[in-house]
Amino acid sequence: MPNNVRLDNAAFDGMATEMALRQLGGADIKKMVGQQFQIDFPLEAGYKLRYVYTINTNNALFLQRLLPYAMRPEKFATQKELIKYIKDDVNQFKNAQKSKNFASFVTALNKLHELAYSAEDTFLNFNVDAAKVQHLTSTIETLLSDMEATQSASDKIVLDEKE
Repeated sequence: MPNNVRLDNAAFDGMATEMALRQLGGADIKKMVGQQFQIDFPLEAGYKLRYVYTINTNNALFLQRLLPYAMRPEKFATQKELIKYIKDDVNQFKNAQKSKNFASFVTALNKLHELAYSAEDTFLNFNVDAAKVQHLTSTIETLLSDMEATQSASDKIVLDEKE
């Protein structure tokens, strides 16, 4: 990073931020105009679902669940699709809360996100030996295989459409 680029926690200044990003090599910086919304759905036992959705200038809809654990962003073509997705997700969580394993499930998924951040930090900030990378990859593949086996050995939950 050039020595003259100053990035700190001062009040947000869009022009200064854009200039600093250009000095860092940012070539295609577009100011996006759109709308962003946050919505919470209370669940039992103090849990809640939190979503953030964005409508950009092309009317594309992007949704990300933040709580009780984050999910990857999804893109939707219509508001109807977005609403149906949220409705189904809320119903699945309300049903999942009936399980005695719900808290453990949420903890495990939050640990997976922690693992993803830790892996990124490790690979971006450390010179990791190739054998160690292979070991980590193999461990992740084992976890994925275990997840597939768990799904195969478990009954699928089918929710009533009326919920």
